[in-house]
Amino acid sequence: MNFILKYQAPIAEKFGLVCYGCCEGLHLGIDNILKVMPNIRRVSVSPWADQELMAATLGNKYVFSRKPNPSQIAVQFNEKAVREDIKTTLNTAGKLPLEIIMKDLHTIQNDLTRITRWVNIAREELTKFKRKGQSLRDCPFFLQLTTMKINVIILKIHLRGENYAKNSTFSRC
Repeated sequence: MNFILKYQAPIAEKFGLVCYGCCEGLHLGIDNILKVMPNIRRVSVSPWADQELMAATLGNKYVFSRKPNPSQIAVQFNEKAVREDIKTTLNTAGKLPLEIIMKDLHTIQNDLTRITRWVNIAREELTKFKRKGQSLRDCPFFLQLTTMKINVIILKIHLRGENYAKNSTFSRC
């Protein structure tokens, strides 16, 4: 990470606010990254990152950009794992600027309901979390959800040569 950072920092300086990270666990080097690149606004929190450490480090200054593990949807839909992962994220970073982005779905085993079910579970857990005394003003993520800025990134899905993404319910998210 430190090797590439010395090349990325001068490039990032040429822009306003930037996003940083992808699928690596940034928790071990996040302090150095934030020091070297002061214009970061959004930081990726991958399935391999320590969410508690990232939340403590990022605080309210950065967007906690959570990327759940796509295998919970792609390999075998595991509703319990999906629910627990979202609960953990909300309990750890629910009071911070937060987004949850489901990405890197290369397959859903020809089952489009997995996507809509994931979105519905996320909404259910957000509703439960909000009922625990969280106000919209205190939780920037809920403002994003209610204004439909929750990000669900889905690759174009082609089943039997047809693009189902534009006609299915998850395309509205």
